[in-house]
Amino acid sequence: MGDLSSTDNSDEDNPTLERCKNARDGNAEKVYEVLIKCPDLVNKPDNDGLTALHYATKYGNLEVVEVLLNFGANADVTSKELMTPLHMSAKAQLLIVFIILFATNYVEPSTKSSQLLKLTRTGKFDSSSRFKDNLSNSNRSMTVNSPIAIVDLLVRRGANVNAADAYGLTPLHYAAMKANTLTAQALLTNGANVNPKGVKGMTPLPTACIHGSDDIVRLLLSNGADCCDMDNRKNSVYHIAALHGRNNTLKLLLQYGKNAHVMLWSSNGEGKTPLRLAVEGDHPDTVQSILELKSTQSSEFAV
Repeated sequence: MGDLSSTDNSDEDNPTLERCKNARDGNAEKVYEVLIKCPDLVNKPDNDGLTALHYATKYGNLEVVEVLLNFGANADVTSKELMTPLHMSAKAQLLIVFIILFATNYVEPSTKSSQLLKLTRTGKFDSSSRFKDNLSNSNRSMTVNSPIAIVDLLVRRGANVNAADAYGLTPLHYAAMKANTLTAQALLTNGANVNPKGVKGMTPLPTACIHGSDDIVRLLLSNGADCCDMDNRKNSVYHIAALHGRNNTLKLLLQYGKNAHVMLWSSNGEGKTPLRLAVEGDHPDTVQSILELKSTQSSEFAV
């Protein structure tokens, strides 16, 4: 089975590849036509272990997602790395935003590659009554590239909002990693655990700190993220924020953490405090911020 980035017409006779391409491109009508002829293909993966539902969620194609689910697509189908459609949706926000800007002419024509042209072909299907009957009235009126609607739909159809991939990462981890606030909120609204740990012991909160999304950090904290949790190397979220020079994030953490000032001076598995990591990371502003936050009751502290 060929690479989905290829446009070679020799792949047209391969129904599995055609179905995945149409799911990726947002061609709901074509997906419907393929599945009417070959319904057993709905959950068949490509060489990467990805099904049409993975591609449809990755590229934010809501109508295609609903068509696939109506044909019996498994909402919790996993790839070779145990990625579910919810994982794909959580990872996709930056791409979806670019596609929306591109499709509405906010991106200069000079940046429009042939590949992106294919990705923007969403919602362009004919008025076939059979096809329209396969879509709910509410979803026809929704924006095609809607991460919230996709998460809601997948969960309604049985998707596990806390599913972990091969690295122990849940969709919320990926939403935190990609600064995907919309999907993170949708996941939490649908019951996502705010403190799941990956194989390295890291929860979504330090993941958001690493990638510098204060909006995600604030969202996680307001939903009960644990500031006192530590990864397998005994790094707290304060260590992570200091290491990466996240001043604003550090201040947010101090506002929410019950034992924030204690944790700020605690040592990790290597005996290093957040202050030490800020020094080693060459973040003078963060060093200054930590010093200013030093408890007035302490006359000395570890570096």
